[in-house]
Parts: sequence; C-alpha cells; structure tokens
Amino acid sequence: MLKVHLNARTLGGCSAAVLLCGPLVVACSSQEPNPVVPDAATRQIRVGIDHTNPTQAMLAELYAQALNRKGRATELVALDQAAEGSVAEPWDLVSQSRLDLVAACTGSVLFAQDEPLAKELADDLAAAKQKDFSPSVQQDWRDTTYEAMVGTLAGDVDAADPSRANACAAEKSLDLPKSIVPIYRADVISRQQRVGLNWVSGALDDATLASLVAQAKQRERGDVAAEFLDDVGLH
Repeated sequence: MLKVHLNARTLGGCSAAVLLCGPLVVACSSQEPNPVVPDAATRQIRVGIDHTNPTQAMLAELYAQALNRKGRATELVALDQAAEGSVAEPWDLVSQSRLDLVAACTGSVLFAQDEPLAKELADDLAAAKQKDFSPSVQQDWRDTTYEAMVGTLAGDVDAADPSRANACAAEKSLDLPKSIVPIYRADVISRQQRVGLNWVSGALDDATLASLVAQAKQRERGDVAAEFLDDVGLH
C-alpha cells in the first residue's frame, strides 16, 4: 500500500484512505476554490509564458484560451519579464502576485518546495515499483504526488487537476511523477474558470502535447491551441 504524507490543507476533508483510491483521489482535491475577490474578478489573468520553451509556450496558450472560453480575458506575460531579474521559480511568481497562473510539474514543484518529503515519496515509489506498478498503481502515485505538492503551496495559491502529460526534467523531481498542472492565484480564478483548466488537463497526454508542439512549428500557436480546444469540446 502506498504511504501518504499529507498535511491538513492537502486532505481537504478527505481521509488518507480515500487518497489511495485511484480515480477518487482527484475528486478529493481542492473542489471549493476560494471566493474570487470582486475587484480581481474581471481584470486580465496574467499567464506566465516561457518563449524559449515550445512545450511551455503551448501550455500557456492552452490555459489562456481555456480561460477565455470561460469568460475571462488573459494576458501572456514572459516569465523573465515577470521575474524582473529575480531567481524565483515560476510558481513563486504566482505567490508573489507577479503572475496569476503558470504551468508546472507536480514532482518538480514538490521537490523544490519540500525536498525531504519528495525524497521520502521517491523512496516509497521505488519500493512500490518492485512489487506492483500496474496502471492503477501508477495513477495512485500521480495523485499522491499531486496532493503532496498542493500541500506545499502558499495559502492563496492553488492548482487545477493534473494532466497525464509530463514536461519537466527528471533531475528536478527525483523519480516522482511529473504531471503538468496549472498553478494559479486562488482569489482570481472562479469555479467555472477552473473547470476550463481541468478540461485542458483531462485532454492532455504526452503524445497529444508533443503533437500540438510539432504543429505549432508549422502554424500559429494560437490557431493550433484553438483547434485543439474545439476538438475536445471546450466552449
């Protein structure tokens, strides 16, 4: 059985046993976003984008357009511009209110935020792989890593559901799952807008994301993203 090391914020009212129940785990994640602050409910959402990384740029475009389709204007802001010379991680720019949303990877964020916990989970995962690493167990580990990561975020920062796609370097997250996840300021994203972000996560896997990035080398990135969101039924 997988070991879970989550704090009260991560559990969100669910028992540790529920966190090991596969598909039910995501349902236990933050389903009650903080109320959106009135004066922040209509301003543009600042989505961080790394123009030097085609995969990260595509993710930023997808999240921005998903928010647009849920009635929210967005602005793509270069990560280096938002950082203003600091060495902060992208998700730190969200907690510092320099950005409202960035794409990140669960294991990488967990490792940066709580290295001892990340190493402990990685050891547990290595042991689990020796016994049983069926698809359902792999899903358990993706969910457990996600929940542990959420527990390390600042109180005004949250994360939408993780995707099945991965896009971060292994050395930054040990051997933990590296599911792509949008991290955002909880006081500016409404429940319905989070639904749009979750829709993108549910539609992405490694092959799909790689295909979108490849298409964006031949066509406008925005057009590729819009066509994909049309195809998966996000309106």
